[in-house]
Formats: sequence, structure tokens, C-alpha cells
Amino acid sequence: MTSDRETAEAELVLGTAERLWRESQTGPAAEQGPQPIEDVAIAHECGLDVDTVRRWLDEAGDRFEVGVFGNTRTVVSLRR
Repeated sequence: MTSDRETAEAELVLGTAERLWRESQTGPAAEQGPQPIEDVAIAHECGLDVDTVRRWLDEAGDRFEVGVFGNTRTVVSLRR
């Protein structure tokens, strides 16, 4: 069972990832095509450690397409 803290943490990570991805799709950067969002950028925005962000991204396959490159996770696109 997921605790309230874990639920809030997941919502923070996934909401931040979605916001950053959507922001990257507008403005001058969008002209270059979809811009992936790296786990370290999400961690920085959330104020959480990168391992926590990676753990939640690993479980977000129904919400995001996540690229895995070694230990790094990158949000490539939204699924919904």
C-alpha cells in the first residue's frame, strides 16, 4: 500500500515532469522538435534526489515514454 507521503512524492515528480515537458514544446526550442526532459532537471525542479525521481519515472510507463540510458531516465513524450 502506498503511503500519503509516497503518493504526494509521486504526484510532485510526475506533475513536474509533465509541466517541464509541456513547457519544452513551446517557444523557440519547440521549432527543433520535441525536447526530452532529463531526470536531473526534474529532480532540480522538485527539490528531490535524482534516485527518487528515477524510481517514479520507472513506474510511469502508462503516463510517459521514458528513455533509459544507463542510470539516466529521460522523458521523451507523454502517452496520454
